[in-house]
Parts: sequence; structure tokens; C-alpha cells
Amino acid sequence: NYFLIVWDVINFAHQTNIITGPGRGSAAGSLVAYVLTITDVDPIKYDLLFERFLNPERVQMPDIDLDIPDDKRDEVIQYVHQKYGHKRVAQIITFGTLAAKQSIRDVGRVFGLNPAQQDVWSKAIPSAFHVTLRDAYDNSQRLKNLIADGPLNQALYDTATVLEGLPRHYSTHAAGLVLSDQPLVDLVALQNGNEGLLMTQYSKDYVESVGLLKMDFLGLRNLTILADALDQVKQSTGQALDISAVPLDDSQTIALFAKGNTTGIFQFESNGIRNVLRRLVPTRFEDIALVNALYRPGPMQNIDEVVKRKTTNEALSYPDESLEEILKPTYGVIVYQEQVMLVASKMAGFSLGQADILRRAMSKKKLAVMDQMKVQFMAGSKKRGYAEAVANKVFDYIERFANYGFNKSHAVAYSKMAYELAFLKVHYPGEFHVALLNSVQNNAVKIKEYLLDAKSMGVTVLGPDINTSQAAFSYQDDKIIFGLESIKGVRHDMVEDMLAERREHGPFKSFPDFLSRLDDKYRKSELISALIYSGALDGFSYNRSELIAATPEFISSVELSGKSMSLFKVLEPKMPRMPEMPL
Repeated sequence: NYFLIVWDVINFAHQTNIITGPGRGSAAGSLVAYVLTITDVDPIKYDLLFERFLNPERVQMPDIDLDIPDDKRDEVIQYVHQKYGHKRVAQIITFGTLAAKQSIRDVGRVFGLNPAQQDVWSKAIPSAFHVTLRDAYDNSQRLKNLIADGPLNQALYDTATVLEGLPRHYSTHAAGLVLSDQPLVDLVALQNGNEGLLMTQYSKDYVESVGLLKMDFLGLRNLTILADALDQVKQSTGQALDISAVPLDDSQTIALFAKGNTTGIFQFESNGIRNVLRRLVPTRFEDIALVNALYRPGPMQNIDEVVKRKTTNEALSYPDESLEEILKPTYGVIVYQEQVMLVASKMAGFSLGQADILRRAMSKKKLAVMDQMKVQFMAGSKKRGYAEAVANKVFDYIERFANYGFNKSHAVAYSKMAYELAFLKVHYPGEFHVALLNSVQNNAVKIKEYLLDAKSMGVTVLGPDINTSQAAFSYQDDKIIFGLESIKGVRHDMVEDMLAERREHGPFKSFPDFLSRLDDKYRKSELISALIYSGALDGFSYNRSELIAATPEFISSVELSGKSMSLFKVLEPKMPRMPEMPL
């Protein structure tokens, strides 16, 4: 019933118009998951292997992770909580442990060191990732000198070494929930978690070892962007777009990838991967997934070879011609873990379950298992008519690449999500960029980058305007209008109040009208100046220099008049005439 439990969650999401990801990890290799709409990638079409997801020759629980828009994750979790009951659903605890620097600081504090002295010790420890105190001692003369400076320092170091690696604090696992068909209190220690849920006192690995069902609900910002962009398209066109049904051979979308024009596209934004796209020049969806798989630590070393084979007229070569069907899609180079499995199945007659065990042994350098399976591989290859030299050559070949192979199911599923975003960027650039901008409302650097990208695609962008802007970026009359909440120095509650006032009493007619209708607590020079500098008050017929200069006096006059416009007209100061401030 595992698949039906996952289906139930996905079905709730779809019934409530919550978009879900096309798949994550090896689950996209399951045909059952596909027909149940848990995933949205056809495993038969893309040669994805069920055995990579769930190996019938290894005892293991299935594990399907669900991608959900980050602003809808809590809604889905609350559904699971209500459906299965408070006593049968829990979050999972996770423990933060004492790393080298933190261990020294904590022990130093107990030993009476002040913060400055703790800093001296901490700075004596190299900042390398996962460095231990013993590593630090071997590599830091400063640390050796500190320890040698008296028995108390030696005791401090010895104590910190003993405590290093022990749990320091707990928090909630970022994605995991456990579900049970009986009260969890009978199975595992519990405590109160977040959002009214229970939380296990066992961490992830222990939860799984006692047989509890763990499900991961991951909130993805990019799915939120996708959902928001589709909402914008529906508002603009009056019709809903079924993004999962768009053709994966759209020439304009593939051309966008080939040009590396992937600003804002999930997993394809970095300069490095954009450079690979331009070099490899994808001509089909499978090439996009290939780049996604190649641009990872390990597989990266094969980029030059794949690019050369893809972009030249050089005939493709294979370790053996019988492997052409398996290796041709990746230009004769093993890129995917599934290819290792298929080669072992083709040459040695391994079941795909056996082939997955071989792949795992190769990737984890389990020499004893590899030696045992090599004997089986050689025997199976001989039975199938392969010469010993050829079998040896191919085994060595797949052993070399197995450690660098990437999960094809994951590459295809995540590339489909990227493709869907790119399709929207090409065909609905205004709507796409509004959604993109609203995902980074408080990040001025990203806002600038995405606005420039929108303009490069021919989208008209208007600055903020007190009478037309919404709180967020909006799309009106084929134009993007800057959102008021993205103006630096403007408060969220002030924006909400201004918009409520505008909805109730209409547009602000003048600078004095705006000030008089503003709540007293927002009638501050620094808040008004932020709006002026952004251009949000440019529609009041005065330039920014004039408005900045006049603001303090106008605020005083409005406050003295008690918001009476007739009295204000008597007290109204004269607006100074000044040249516009330089850009």
C-alpha cells in the first residue's frame, strides 16, 4: 500500500491545484508511479530502470521523495496530519554535533575564557570542511603553541577532543515525516515538534531501522515560480496552460538552452553550466538531461569528451559494437548509472537487480563484491560469445565510469522541470519574469539580474508607481510593474496600508493628498524618501529633488492641518523648484 499512500498525498495536491514535481531521484524509473501520476516522466520512453529505484534482489523499502512548491508544503503536511491522525504522524528529529571550532568555544567558555580568548583558539583551527581537532593539531603551529602554554590549555584541548562529534542541539529534519498504522508512542520516543505535530526522538536512520515509513516532502522555490507563472498566464490569456503536456521538442525552447540563455531556469543558472550548454549545443530534450547529468562533481571530467563527440563529425566509438544501442544516446560515453546496469545485463546476462548490485559495489569501491561479480561477469560474457579480452576491457570500462555515473531518472525528471520553466520563459516571457521576480522580492542583486534578463527578451518594465503598483511585481497590459515591497526602505505594513487606502478611496491625486491619507506612523521622512528615490511618486508632477526637499515641511503642514485639506491649503508650503537629481 506504499504507492497508494504516496498517491493519496499527490492526489490531494492535484485536487487542490497544488503543482508537484515531475519526479525526484530514482522514483521516476517506476511505471507504477508514472501511471498513478506520482511522477510525470514516462520511464519506458526514456529507458529508466525500475531496478535502480527498487531492487528485487535487495531487501529495501521504496523511497519516493515529493517536490512541492515551498509556499504550499505546510498545507500538504497538514493534510497528511489530518488524514492519518495526530498520533500516527510525526516530524523527525535531527542533531547538530560539535565540530572542532564549536567544541573549542564551548569548552573554552566553561574553562572561563572570555569571547576574545575563545576567538584566539578558534582562529588557530583551520577552516577546512570537516577538519577535526586532531587534524588541526597536526597542521596548525598556532594551535600547538596554545596547547603547550600550560596544563590548563592542554586540559581544554583534551576535553574538547573528547566532546567533539557529540550532539550539541536538536532541530527538525528539513523534509521528513514518519507515518504509522498504529500510535507512534508505542514504537518510538516522541516530543512536541513544530506546527502542532509530534516529533520523533530518533533521527532518520534509526527511524528507518525500526521499520517506520519515512516520507520526504521537499519545498522547492522553483515549483512556486512555475505555479505563479502559470497563474500569470491564466490571468493574461484567460486560459489555463497544462504545462505537463507541452511538447518536449519545442524548437524555441531547445534553442534557449543551446544559447545558454538560462537565467532563472532551475539547475541551469550557473555560468559554468551555461558555458557547457553553449559548447554542447543541445538539439533535443535528451541533450538537456545529458548536460544536467554531466555538470556534477565526477561526471564533469567527461564533459570535454562528450562535447567533442557531439559537435564533430568524428564517428562514435564503443568498447564493443554490441553496446551501441546503450551508449549512442550519450555519444559513446557512460554518463548514467543505468547504462552501467544495461551493459552488465547485455554482455553478461545479469538481471537488472544483479547489475544494480554491481553498480553499487563499483561506485562504493567494495572490492570483495567487485571481485566476486567480475567472475560472474566474465563467465556470463563467455556464455554469450564474447572473447575474454573484450569482456575484460568492458568490465574495466564500466568500473572506471561507474563511480562518476549519475542517476538518469533524476536527470530526466529535473530537466523536465527546467524545460517547463524554459518553455514559459520563451513563450510567456512577461508572465515568467513576474513570477521569477516575486521569488526574490528582498534580493536587490537578483532583482536587477532578472529585470535585465526580462528586458533582453523584449519585455517592457515600468518602475514603481504609487497608483499602479501592487505589493508584488505585477503584469498589466503586457508590461511588468515594479512591486512596492521590493523598494528598499519601505515597510511591509506600510505597503499593505497604502494599498488598502487606494482600494477604498481611489488613486492618490497629489503629493499632499498622499501624505494626508497616509497613517500617522508612516508619515516619516525616511519612509517617504524611500518612495521618492525609487520613482514611486514621479506621477505627482514634481521631480525627485523637489519632493525630497519639500517632504519635511509638507509632513509638518499635513499634521498641523489634522488631515483637513481645506486647512492644509491655507498652510500648504510652496514647492521649491530645483533641477532633477542625477541618476
